Amino acid sequence: MDVCRFVSITSSAAAKLFNIYPQKGRLAVGSDADIVVWNPSASKTISAKTQLAANDFNIFENVEVHGLPVAVICNGRVSYTEGSVYATPSSGRFVPTPPNSVYVYGRVEARDMSLAPQKVSREPYEGETVSTADTTDGKQSCHETPVKEENVLPTQVSDHFHQRPPTRAGGRNMQESSFSLTGEQFDDRKYSRPSSRVLGPPGGRSSGLW
Repeated sequence: MDVCRFVSITSSAAAKLFNIYPQKGRLAVGSDADIVVWNPSASKTISAKTQLAANDFNIFENVEVHGLPVAVICNGRVSYTEGSVYATPSSGRFVPTPPNSVYVYGRVEARDMSLAPQKVSREPYEGETVSTADTTDGKQSCHETPVKEENVLPTQVSDHFHQRPPTRAGGRNMQESSFSLTGEQFDDRKYSRPSSRVLGPPGGRSSGLW
């Protein structure tokens, strides 16, 4: 990460996310005079005993970090230098953070606009058209799609099926083959009802027990 990228992540981009840029995160006329002097070569070990916070623990205990602030200038005044804080009470002020940051939601709006369907203007088609119906003597007759030979149902049970005798109850022997490599089915010609309503389920109806 180069110096410009480091400044952008720690200062400029953060100010843009909180929607307080260019008041914060920029060195320019009209912006707040907040400056951090950074030493990338300095290092230290984080510890709760040497931290400036008032709590007695630190989740980064004994972690060695590289790169430390040497001095902090807030609103034109030195607030921190050489490990000591020189901020005076009531010297800070409240900085409002307006919602709907353009840095965040402007990209979302631009993405939505780029993904939105766009109207394509075309001239009316005036070329040749093909009709799928013939008109003869004022009557319209549609072309019928020929039926392929392999789709025709067999007129009788093929010899490919095993002809086993029926069971004692008169039903079809379940050991008998019901399919063939030719694609024929044993009961292709058998009529079956599309649906049936069960009036007496196994075990009887249970509505009369309650």
